[in-house]
Amino acid sequence: MAAPSTSIQAWNDGSGRFHAAAEGVDDVAFIGALIDRIGESCRIDAGRIFVTGFSNGASMAFRLGAELSQRITAIAPVSGTCWTGQLESAKAVPLCYITGTADSLNPLEGGYPQLAFGGREQGGAEKPAVQTFIDRWGSVLGCAAQPVLDETVDGVRRRQYGSDRGPCNVVFVTVEDLGHHWPGGERQVAEFLVGRHNRKLKATDEIWNFFKLRQKR
Repeated sequence: MAAPSTSIQAWNDGSGRFHAAAEGVDDVAFIGALIDRIGESCRIDAGRIFVTGFSNGASMAFRLGAELSQRITAIAPVSGTCWTGQLESAKAVPLCYITGTADSLNPLEGGYPQLAFGGREQGGAEKPAVQTFIDRWGSVLGCAAQPVLDETVDGVRRRQYGSDRGPCNVVFVTVEDLGHHWPGGERQVAEFLVGRHNRKLKATDEIWNFFKLRQKR
């Protein structure tokens, strides 16, 4: 039987965590090759290649947005961290980021992740405050430091960042009292482990509405 650290599937998201990083798995090259392979057998619109993901998959979406920016149209990470240091190449990649305010594995204020009931720290790496990497991404895209829209409706807060030169290409959404779950999706993990589940927002709809307005022509 494989050890848990090697049997759990994970992306090499740039954090140095998990077996994918320890083994030097090049997931950026894999995704690039996957795009090529799909393009060989199917007609794809190169101006509408989008990336989303949850948790470790969200962190991978950030990495792809930075390192495959010439191919990725926009990204929508959910409940993950941006570990990528260099973001200059992401200047053409809009971002929609969604997370829960009660997500103890992806804490809004940063720090070590913890299971909802407390206990030992999980994940082994201290995370930055979410607003920190939202601001960094927005700065690369030329967005003003202050949001042009900041509104809360039924427990869902949306902050949109843009500039006088173009549309709001950074959207930051938080869902009140939501733990480490895909907003509006089916609960996959017990609440006592990762916090409360709710349906105040359907992340899939939010993300698609963001993507479909940002195709490259």
